[in-house]
Amino acid sequence: MSWSDISSGAPSFRSFPEGFIHGNKGNSLFGASLLLVRLLGVMNAPCATVILEALTPTMTASVGDVGKTPIPDALADLPTSGIEALVATAQSDWDDSETSWNFSSSPLVAVAQMSRPETS
Repeated sequence: MSWSDISSGAPSFRSFPEGFIHGNKGNSLFGASLLLVRLLGVMNAPCATVILEALTPTMTASVGDVGKTPIPDALADLPTSGIEALVATAQSDWDDSETSWNFSSSPLVAVAQMSRPETS
């Protein structure tokens, strides 16, 4: 799991695949995959955003600040299917962008081709 060190907006946490190389401006958290999925859901929840904004009133969200965020005791019981569905939706949305490594074609082109009248 990773988040930006400096941001002018609300903190945003994201997952990355195994083998991904992280840089020095994107802090990272490592652990068991199911734990990270659950933490991803908790840390992107509105209540965690409010807590982090109180802990980090500046534009920097350090590892120490994120580490101070209270985590629910029942984290291990949190279902992951909804979180995984949200991650898949975000990934699919990102892949529609030309800057994605998995970009294949614009969905707007597909819509334009479907609405084009047939010519004989």
